[in-house]
Amino acid sequence: MKAYTTLISICFILVIFTINAQAQSDDLLAFNDTSNTSETTETTETTSVVSFAPALQSVVQCPSCGHKSNQEMRTNACKYVHKCDACSTVSKPLQGDCCIHCSYGSVKCPSKQTEENERKMLEQSGGSISQ
Repeated sequence: MKAYTTLISICFILVIFTINAQAQSDDLLAFNDTSNTSETTETTETTSVVSFAPALQSVVQCPSCGHKSNQEMRTNACKYVHKCDACSTVSKPLQGDCCIHCSYGSVKCPSKQTEENERKMLEQSGGSISQ
């Protein structure tokens, strides 16, 4: 699943760069074609690339005692277990979640944040993701 997500991310980035390069190329061609005429109408089309940086801090709340602790999230792996500083309960992710941040954190893990952002961007652009 992570390889599939990585592949989708890479493809998405390549598509954005290709669209941006094509738009810049079209602008240059339009400029060159109209520069020799006496009347010039300037049309500028911009393509914006929105960068996304996932949140790397999460407040994890112990499901047993409610103690909250500020945790830094890893970007290269999910944190599967968490030991509460207050009551020493060892928590694992709920069924369907990949890590303790997705189950008990104030924000989901970086990989889920990225997936949700890509899904939103595709939906806004009229595309779709099939799973």
